[in-house]
Amino acid sequence: MYISLYYAKKELVLRYSVLVALLTLGGALSGFASYFIVQISGTSLSGFQWLFIIESIPTILMALIIALFMSHGPGNARFFTPEEREFEIERLKSEVT
Repeated sequence: MYISLYYAKKELVLRYSVLVALLTLGGALSGFASYFIVQISGTSLSGFQWLFIIESIPTILMALIIALFMSHGPGNARFFTPEEREFEIERLKSEVT
């Protein structure tokens, strides 16, 4: 839903298609990587504990970054210049009507 704040309806189809394709690829690769991570031995932690640590660190970091930079739409997006913000709002107004 968040991505729909920044893209017109006709642009969303391609973005969602790429997202679903990458999610599928990520699911396949994560299973492959998980197998090798679980095989780690010779440390005080078990393989599944390493898996938990390795997979949770990027998740926690991304959650913090997203919480800091997430905006409520193009009207108050800090990553847009004032001109870009105005352009985006005007461009999306045509979608409402």
